[in-house]
Parts: sequence; C-alpha cells; structure tokens
Amino acid sequence: MKKNEVVEEPLVEEVTIDTFLDAIKESQEYNDNIKTHLPQYTSFKPLSHILVRIYRRLPIITKGGMIIDTPTFSDWAKVMKQAGSGQDYAVNEAPTSFKFTKEAVIVSLPIQQYGGSSELKVGQKICIQQLQTEARKTQEGVIYYNYQGSFVHPSSNKVIVPDDPTDADYGYALIPINFVEGIIE
Repeated sequence: MKKNEVVEEPLVEEVTIDTFLDAIKESQEYNDNIKTHLPQYTSFKPLSHILVRIYRRLPIITKGGMIIDTPTFSDWAKVMKQAGSGQDYAVNEAPTSFKFTKEAVIVSLPIQQYGGSSELKVGQKICIQQLQTEARKTQEGVIYYNYQGSFVHPSSNKVIVPDDPTDADYGYALIPINFVEGIIE
C-alpha cells in the first residue's frame, strides 16, 4: 500500500453458514415475539398515524435444504451525502440489514380516527406498503441507515434507528393510514 492511499472496506461482510443460521434464528425469534412491546410503545398515542411493528423476512429453505434469501428493492439503500451547496446526491448503494416484509402488527392507533378505519385494532396483523430504506453518509464517512416512517420512542434516548432485531426498540414505524393495504386474518 502506498502512503496516503485510501482502501475502501467492502460493503458486504463475509457470511459463514453459522452466522447466517444465527441471523435466521434471530429473525424467527423477533417475528415470534413481535407482539411483545416495551410499555412506552403500547402507551404511545399517535395523533394521526398508526404505530406498527414490522415483521422480518425469513429465507426460504427448500425440501432439498437449499436456502434462498432473495433481497428485495428495500434491502438496498441509496447512500446520500450533502454537497457544500446543500444539495443531496447519491454516492452509491449499500445493503441494509432491516429485511422487512409487508406484514406488520398494529401497536397503537391514532387519537384522530380516519374514516373507515374502525376495522383496525391494536394487535391486528396488517399488510402495508413496502417501506423504502435510505442511508446518509456524514462528512466523516460514517453511514447511518434508516427506513421510511421509522420510529424510536423518545424515552429510549436513541438517536439512530436500531438495525439489530434483538434490540427492544427495533422494527417500529409510524405510518399513515393510506400505507395500510389490508387486514391479514
């Protein structure tokens, strides 16, 4: 390596079968416990949006043992950076670790009821629009990932949305009623 040469680290870390199986287990545990919330989330009353917690996508395992984990468009985020002029521009695309599906569970309903939304109930499983992911690159080169409508309760004192499914504040979003595509029974 030459003096002052910058070496970029790869965007995707190497995955072994053990780390992949651990990730599947974490996602399955998260999905199994998706209706378990910290009290501050169940007591939170949004004014006009629905507070949901989004399920994680699990890979498909065929009868032959083949594992298929096809990423969706929302698994990739355009990494945005702000130019000196204040304009945002995309530097590249990077994979995120959110892996959300279109399924969610309602955690809290808004104080203001929407027309026709009386069918929605806390704890109900719904189908929502696929949420977009985004990334921001700071001047220091640190990349922060986020997703559309992401929500972390203010009492958690977290500034960054957690991307670890074992974190109790993971997977929440405040979405408008028009993001709900239907009720899953």
